[in-house]
Amino acid sequence: MKTFVVPGLAACLMLSGCATSGSAMERAWQQCGVAVVGGAIIGGIIGNNTGNGDAQQGMTTGLLTGGGICAVLLAMASEEDKRRIREAEYAALETGQVREDSYIGEDGKRRTIVVRTQDAPAKTWSVPAAEDGKEAETASMTDICRYRQTTLSVEGTGSGSLDAELVCRNPQTREWEVQRA
Repeated sequence: MKTFVVPGLAACLMLSGCATSGSAMERAWQQCGVAVVGGAIIGGIIGNNTGNGDAQQGMTTGLLTGGGICAVLLAMASEEDKRRIREAEYAALETGQVREDSYIGEDGKRRTIVVRTQDAPAKTWSVPAAEDGKEAETASMTDICRYRQTTLSVEGTGSGSLDAELVCRNPQTREWEVQRA
C-alpha cells in the first residue's frame, strides 16, 4: 500500500494543478479525474489505517464518493444537455432570478438544472473613447455582475453543484463573461 500512496498523491497533485481554467462546467470535467483518484487514495489510506485494515474496501468507498459529480456530468454529456445548461445559465443571468429546467433526457431519465444568481458589485471596464485615428483615450463603463451557481440532477444517478463563479456583462459586446480572480 505504501508504494502506491506516494505516486498516487503526486499524480493527484499534478492533475489538480491543471484543473484551473475555463467555465465551471469545463473545470468540473477536468476535476473529475482528480476527484475519483483522490477519493480512491484517501479511501485506501483510511481503510488501511482503520477498522480491519481493508485498504481495498476503503479505496472502493473513496472512489464512489469522489465520483459523485462526475457521474452526473457523464449522464449529462449529450449536446442537448449542454445546450440546456447554457440556456438556463444565460436566462438566470439575464433576469437575476432562479432558473429551473426539468426534462426527460435521451436515456429516459429526468434531468433538472437549477441556476441561482446573486448580485455582485459592478465591474468597471476600460474602453477606447476615440476611434477616429486621434490619440486614444480611455473611458470607463460599468455593467452588471452576478454570482452564478448551477446544480445538476439526473434521476437515479444523483446531483451535484458546479463551482460558483462571478460573471459580468461586458458593456461593449453585451456578452456575459466569467471573471478570473
